[in-house]
Amino acid sequence: MALLGKMEAKLLEKQNEVEEYIQGIEKSELRTMFRLYYIDNLAWAQVAMRMNQMFPKRKVKYTENSCWKKIKDFLKMAVHGGFECGNML
Repeated sequence: MALLGKMEAKLLEKQNEVEEYIQGIEKSELRTMFRLYYIDNLAWAQVAMRMNQMFPKRKVKYTENSCWKKIKDFLKMAVHGGFECGNML
């Protein structure tokens, strides 16, 4: 049981780190996509649908692929030092 408690504590710590990282993303569009996918556990199609509901006047609609690509590109830049975000980099 002690091992389970340690694992739960470590998991909670990691969850807090992820939430802090997401909160540190400057662009609200990206921050919202990260939250929907990584925190709310929505599929990319659901993320796109939610983004379109939040931004109904946007000329170019969000798609499953466009949301995924924005996150992928952001993470690629973050790994290579292109973006600063929270204390995680």
